[in-house]
Parts: sequence; C-alpha cells; structure tokens
Amino acid sequence: MDCQNFAESAKMATELYRETIAVPFMAKFVVFAKHHAAEEARLRVFCMTDDKMDKTLETQEHFTEIARSRDVEVPNRTRDRVGLCAAL
Repeated sequence: MDCQNFAESAKMATELYRETIAVPFMAKFVVFAKHHAAEEARLRVFCMTDDKMDKTLETQEHFTEIARSRDVEVPNRTRDRVGLCAAL
C-alpha cells in the first residue's frame, strides 16, 4: 500500500482489509426465457453456484435456457451488473 497522504492511511487500510476478507466463490450466470405471446416474453437471470439446473423453478415451469456464462469468480458482498443485448 502506497499512501502519499498520511491522513488517508487509515481509510485506505480499512478498504484494503475489507477487500482481502471478502471470500470469493465460483458461479455461473444463467438466462432463462419463456414466450407468452408472439410479442411478449419473460427473462430471468440467475447467479448459480451449482449445476443443478433440473431443480430450478424455471425448468419446472418450462422456461428455456438461452445463455450461460463460464465460471466467474464472485467476491462475497459485491454488486455486479449483467449486460444483455439481444433481439427476442
């Protein structure tokens, strides 16, 4: 840690500590879709930590898996954004 300003050192140390104690886990982002009408569909996005697709509510409700990410390391207590771009 390189802190030029002594007054900010406690704040930087606290931030560094919080980042190092966050436990990461491996997950996949999965997108499900279901058409209700020709011009209407429903999308659901999940962050899944296991490969049990058959146990999801979407599988039981006959949703179709339309996209799946590779394994992604997700730190604990972080906010992530997922960008979607497609023509339904």
